[in-house]
Amino acid sequence: MAKTIRVALVGATGLLGRELLNLLAEKNFPAKEVRVFASEQSVGESLSFGESELEVEALTKEAFADSDLAFFCAPEKVAQEYVPLALQAGCMVLDASRAFRSDNRSLVLVPGLQNEALPLHRGLIVLPSSTSLALLYALWPLHESATLTRLVITALQPVSSAGQKGLQELEKQVSDLLNMREIVCQNFPTQIAFNVLPLSGELAHDEYCVDEEDLVCDITRALDAPELAITASCLQMPVFFGQALSVNVETEKKLSAKTARALLSQAYGVRVLDNPSEQIFPTPIDCTGQDEVYVGRIREDKSRSAALNLWICADNLRRGSATALCELGLELLAGDYLENGWPTQLWEGKHA
Repeated sequence: MAKTIRVALVGATGLLGRELLNLLAEKNFPAKEVRVFASEQSVGESLSFGESELEVEALTKEAFADSDLAFFCAPEKVAQEYVPLALQAGCMVLDASRAFRSDNRSLVLVPGLQNEALPLHRGLIVLPSSTSLALLYALWPLHESATLTRLVITALQPVSSAGQKGLQELEKQVSDLLNMREIVCQNFPTQIAFNVLPLSGELAHDEYCVDEEDLVCDITRALDAPELAITASCLQMPVFFGQALSVNVETEKKLSAKTARALLSQAYGVRVLDNPSEQIFPTPIDCTGQDEVYVGRIREDKSRSAALNLWICADNLRRGSATALCELGLELLAGDYLENGWPTQLWEGKHA
């Protein structure tokens, strides 16, 4: 088994790309070479990677010829164009975008919970959305123990879910409001500072937004539970980093709050902070920069016979995507899966 690999990082100058690059250095990811790619306006920029500096390169059709593994932290349109090219070059791809989540040639996988499925890959592994990942780590042990039957999800998204522009807009609006200046709305439809918006991102179908549809798709696919009833609302909150979710969980078999708390305390990637009488519960600030999903306010729903309420917080950039990508890369390396024996011809042309 090769001890080191050659890595390409696409979308390196975005929020997720920078977070992943820092994490790869922090975790001493065994790469003998790391190349970073971004849009034309970022070419030549220097990015820190541990004690090294990496120069941003232009993304071209030939960019993956000398790489073993490509991390895609780029927008959906970029992934649609360049993921097939990477695969055709014999480069394994880990994609954090939604470009191929519904493509049956991709393997959608939750790191740490579904690693046994890694041999089924065809060269492309796709992450569920960052919100879906946070939910899945918390829901997985409950589903295994009592079988989920219905979920009511309210997800509060930070402005970093809209990228660097989202951060800049909140920062500027706060400054303008505190200094009695007129605010400007460019990336959000109305004022985001000191406000909460009733939807996050673009509308899709039937008045639901894309993020809400992704939650339903990701969770039912990951749990292999197509009959699971899910309704979701994704809101935009004036917080820079860290997502928060209020979830009502209905199960086939009744779970007490005490039992659920014990299950979650032993679950992979989960940390329970749950003592409201002592003001102990998770918030987005607590989870920022952490690799765990935080769960608190675990309580029984008195209006239903077998339901619980949960409060879940996670770092949308780090735990939501960067940590998952890094974990997958390490698992691929440890299991010697980085052999380009997948049917690359399946990826020629446009994806299904």
